Amino acid sequence: MVARSVFAASTVLLFLAPLLALPASAVQYQPGHEAFRVRTEHYELAFNLTGGAITSWVWRETGAELVECAEPAGRIAVAGAELSSAQWNYSIIYNSSDILVVKFYPVQPPSSDYTVEAYYTFYQTKPYVDVEYIIRSTSDQPVSLHGNLLGALTTYWTALSGELEGWRLLYYDVSQGNVVETLGGFTDKALWVGAVDNGSKLFVGVVPLQQTQLLGVNLGKENCVSLEVRFREAELAPRATISYRLRIYYGAFQPRWLDEAGLVGAASYINSTLYNDYELVAKKPDWYVEQLRKLRSDKMNLTRQVNQLRLNVTQLQGEVESCQSNLAYWQNRVSSVLNEERQSLLVQRYVFLAAGVVFGFLAAFAAFQLGAAEALERFFKRSSRG
Repeated sequence: MVARSVFAASTVLLFLAPLLALPASAVQYQPGHEAFRVRTEHYELAFNLTGGAITSWVWRETGAELVECAEPAGRIAVAGAELSSAQWNYSIIYNSSDILVVKFYPVQPPSSDYTVEAYYTFYQTKPYVDVEYIIRSTSDQPVSLHGNLLGALTTYWTALSGELEGWRLLYYDVSQGNVVETLGGFTDKALWVGAVDNGSKLFVGVVPLQQTQLLGVNLGKENCVSLEVRFREAELAPRATISYRLRIYYGAFQPRWLDEAGLVGAASYINSTLYNDYELVAKKPDWYVEQLRKLRSDKMNLTRQVNQLRLNVTQLQGEVESCQSNLAYWQNRVSSVLNEERQSLLVQRYVFLAAGVVFGFLAAFAAFQLGAAEALERFFKRSSRG
């Protein structure tokens, strides 16, 4: 019964571990001339200040590098023009115990009519990153953000870890209401776009948080997994701003995190069994609370039993020591008695031997006397005859 409860509660804790974790230290970051590095509980990444994109994203649990690509992740194009050759700078906007917000921006604006800023929000205890792109008009005239097929803003998210053949391209089709697996191409019906590696179960996903501005997504898998998110063309009023928000997930396949990141249906599509176990815990809080209560109760009972066993062992050790002492006493006593008996038997033997000697001597002496008397008697008889 105890073992069953422990197993059930262990299953619960597998899914509740992120919820029950104690507060962690703050997001760590390391500015540099070439890259701005960030380290959280789940990942380490490097934002390259030449090109304004992520050149490394390491999942700390396994040490897997998810950006093994020639092209970095998070590149952007505004009105069809890429900013991958621009020099970028940064500014710390917010830094608390578990959240770090950094603004990245090109040192030289891409246009005399507007500026571009990318606000990255890093969470210490969450494996995803929120990104907001803000385009600010600096003109007193309306500004057109036309990039033809690329729209007003396109973001490029590349990923690869291991063999490219093991990766599957996925997106959630809002018209069908389910996850679709694809070989690649463009769609304007995606709630999110992602890819999963069959071998390592690593997952990358991009969730546009403003669906009304979404033009569509483009998926590819040539030299690397490529996830493009394109936003609709826009007209900026004088001195106006427009923003585009994304949620980026690079990490291990974990149902709880995929659900929280907004990757609807991804976990159940990839591994329905594991997702069903997760749902059992997530949607029945009373059940897992009861399991945890039982686990704590079983733990207390086991602790009491262990303490009682320790007390019994201590008592047994005392009794064993007492028995050993008694045994040693009786061993000495028996040895002493045996020695006394041996000495008594030896004395008896000597007495019997001496008695035998004396008895033999007396018998011999008596025989001698009897023989002498008979000899005298014969002598006297002969004398009288003569």
